[in-house]
Amino acid sequence: MPRTPDEILDEFIKLLNFHYNHDDASIQHHSYKGVFFRLCREASVNGYFEPSSNFRFTGEALNDRLSERWTKANSKREKLLTSVLAMWDEWRYVLEQPI
Repeated sequence: MPRTPDEILDEFIKLLNFHYNHDDASIQHHSYKGVFFRLCREASVNGYFEPSSNFRFTGEALNDRLSERWTKANSKREKLLTSVLAMWDEWRYVLEQPI
């Protein structure tokens, strides 16, 4: 059964917290980046990139939704989120392209 948008968002926040709390877990490392990519692909497969989706998983929409649940209280948190959302939108762009 596919995860709901809220379940994907919960996992996204869990991953952000992990990376924020572990200095040795660089978001640029392939294995860590891959976990976020799998979430992005899951959102795509479940139709959450579609304009008709109740929660469209764009970087901007994620940023807006995260402002309610994951505060950017300092520059380290803001830098992490900016980096992840930039990758997310790049992946989303690729996943939306016709094959």
